[in-house]
Amino acid sequence: MFKPLPYILIGKRRREISREFRVMNADLARARKMQLALLRHNDIKLPDSLDVGVMLKQSRSVGGDLYMYSVQNNQFRFIIADVCGKGMTAALYMSAIHHILITIDKNESPAEFCNILNNELCKLNIDGMYMTMITGTVNLRTGEVAYVNAGHTSPIYWGADKSAKYFNGETDIPIGIIEDFTYTNNFQKLNAHDTVILYTDGITDSINEAEENFGKDRLLETLHRCKSRKPADIIAKVSKDIRTYNNHVPQSDDMILMALCYNGEELFHQATVIPQETIDEISLNNNEVINEIQITI
Repeated sequence: MFKPLPYILIGKRRREISREFRVMNADLARARKMQLALLRHNDIKLPDSLDVGVMLKQSRSVGGDLYMYSVQNNQFRFIIADVCGKGMTAALYMSAIHHILITIDKNESPAEFCNILNNELCKLNIDGMYMTMITGTVNLRTGEVAYVNAGHTSPIYWGADKSAKYFNGETDIPIGIIEDFTYTNNFQKLNAHDTVILYTDGITDSINEAEENFGKDRLLETLHRCKSRKPADIIAKVSKDIRTYNNHVPQSDDMILMALCYNGEELFHQATVIPQETIDEISLNNNEVINEIQITI
């Protein structure tokens, strides 16, 4: 018995939609893999004077949060950025930013670095897009930190005396809004066993069932309860507390968390870069996965 024509057409359309979704999901999976590949670095063997850990957790297949790090002239340079918006639009803009970032001279001060990047993004002028960013350097010998906060969440200074507080340096405007804006360097001295916590607002804006934010105060409380200064332990504690607070509420924004633990000048020695061919092995040893990147160096 033949089915009526409307049923045949509906069935055909359902198969077409199913096929389109499979193609779209495959494209998103490839895009995710490519985007995460941009965030992989030559792993760095730092001197014992600094321990670093970083976590990236995206809320969708692709996203607009970005981190980068490098070492040059015994300066550890870090970048954490959050592109406005979410999903594919933010991811494409982030990819364009990544290309610009790798062309800027790493010897520039954080402020000059932001000045150059800001003017380049203003020239792009893509539909009002912009990004917040915190970038800076840590002197691997002395613990001196120079940084710029371009409209980003305030970093946390966690002293060796176990007190945690937000940096009180100047906060400038986000990157890509006003051409020729002049950004300002801020400075912070780290003593032995001091820690700096950097993050995107996906951490503090995470919500529970009552749609209440995890918040900046709760983040400080989490650090005060953390008994370890190892970056991997700090990241694990913050992640666990956020999951408990969310209570299965879906993640609504991308998250980056970076912990920089300064161990003192007496542990300084020359930083080295590990050859490219060993990256895959090192990444596995450091529990780097596709769904959620966690790296300790």
